[in-house]
Amino acid sequence: MDFNTDGIKDQANERLDGGKDAINEKAGKDIVNDDHTNTAKDKAGEQIDGLTDKFGK
Repeated sequence: MDFNTDGIKDQANERLDGGKDAINEKAGKDIVNDDHTNTAKDKAGEQIDGLTDKFGK
């Protein structure tokens, strides 16, 4: 059985983008920028890739 993490990564990226937008909207200015979000996406992606290592693909 394959363990596909692409859908999980897509959802994580969408949530991070949504979180960035919500924070910036509440603050009324850009507190979280694309660099912050991209760093978080990279870190989340690394952790999600670890699921493939653990459960196989």
